[in-house]
Amino acid sequence: MGTDDMNFMKKIRDVVLHTRASNVRTIAFENICVANKKKKKRLPIDVPTRWSSTYKMLETAIKFQKEIQSYCEQQELENIEKEDWRKL
Repeated sequence: MGTDDMNFMKKIRDVVLHTRASNVRTIAFENICVANKKKKKRLPIDVPTRWSSTYKMLETAIKFQKEIQSYCEQQELENIEKEDWRKL
C-alpha cells in the first residue's frame, strides 16, 4: 500500500472518529443519511488487531460516500477527493 492509499485511509478514519466523538455529531451524520433516504448508520471504526474491521470501515464508507461528503462539508472537515474514492 502506497503513501497516497494510507493518506486516504487516514482521511476516512478521521471522518469516522469525528462522527463518533459525540452524540451530536453522530446524530448529524444520521440526519444526513435520513435526508438521503438511507438507513441511519453508525460508521464502524477499524481496530489494529482485526484486519476485517478495516475492510468493514472501507466497505461502509463506499456505501455512504455521498453522506460522508455531505458531513465533511457540513462540519468543515477536509474533503475526500473523487480520485481518492476511485481508489477503492
